[in-house]
Amino acid sequence: MPEYQRPSWDEYFMEVCDAIAKRATCDRGRSGCVIAKDHQILVTGYVGAPAAAFPKSMILTRLIKFFILMWRF
Repeated sequence: MPEYQRPSWDEYFMEVCDAIAKRATCDRGRSGCVIAKDHQILVTGYVGAPAAAFPKSMILTRLIKFFILMWRF
C-alpha cells in the first residue's frame, strides 16, 4: 500500500476553496475564496447571484428590516 502524503498548505486551501465554491449561487461562475494567514483560515466566501435575480419584494423587505435595525441605534 502506498504511503499517505499530506497535501501542501496551498493544495489544502485550494481544496477548501473548491468545496466553498459549491455553495455559490451565481450561474455565470461558481467561485470560492479562502483568506488565510500563518496556515490558519481567517475567512471564506463565495459568489452570490446578482440582486436582480431575487424578487423585488424580497429585496424591499430586506431593506426595510435593515433600516429598522439601523434606526434603533
